[in-house]
Amino acid sequence: MHELIYVITGKQEPLVNAECENLLDKLLQPQERPTGLFNADPSQVCASEVLDELRTVPFLTDKRVVVIKGADDFVSKNRSLLESYFDKPCPTGILILTVNTWPPKTKLAKKLPKVGKLIKTVEPKPWQLPRRLIEYARDAHGKKITTDSAELLVELVGDEGIFGLDLGFEVKRSFVIWGDQLLRRGGLRMLEKIALHSPLVVWAPFASNVYHDLLWYPTVGKACIKRFSQTPWGGLFNAYARNGPLREGHDG
Repeated sequence: MHELIYVITGKQEPLVNAECENLLDKLLQPQERPTGLFNADPSQVCASEVLDELRTVPFLTDKRVVVIKGADDFVSKNRSLLESYFDKPCPTGILILTVNTWPPKTKLAKKLPKVGKLIKTVEPKPWQLPRRLIEYARDAHGKKITTDSAELLVELVGDEGIFGLDLGFEVKRSFVIWGDQLLRRGGLRMLEKIALHSPLVVWAPFASNVYHDLLWYPTVGKACIKRFSQTPWGGLFNAYARNGPLREGHDG
């Protein structure tokens, strides 16, 4: 049986986020995420909204998962409400908080073991990094890299830089995300309950599939993939797809 509240703590954001994703994979199947997962922005959401989401009756899944990443300030500002919720959490709602620190002497910390679980992420020692990279590639991406390849990556990036590695990717807000935020926090918020918290919610994944598969991919996505394939990263990806994982004695 799963816990009702999880707190993931650690100084390295990539490690904390990876632990959060691993936990989500255990709690929700991919097809359950559209209706069973709510990612709350701690800078824009209030505690009452979070509690409403947790108490929303799940649809097409047996649980409703609410994730708040970087929740240190959110916890500090809403400590009293959270303490009350920790006393009596919703049995169909799961709250996941990621924080830098979780002081053990606070009321929340003392209440957590009765209703949830504290997950501490620990930065590995330098000599453990190659093995951690190999495990990450296997578990997160289903890929195999050799010890030599992992050691070379650590050597190139550095012990500290390996966790904050920035590949320069930029993420834009898609039309689907824009529409979702318009319903949840924008001008169409009065329609949120009937659109997202009722049996009519089936329109959301259907609309997403129509938009991405029939509109976005033919007009935008296909061209993006073509441009990417012409870059050095795209060439590496294509070579990797053709040749499979790197093997001992063939590291590039």
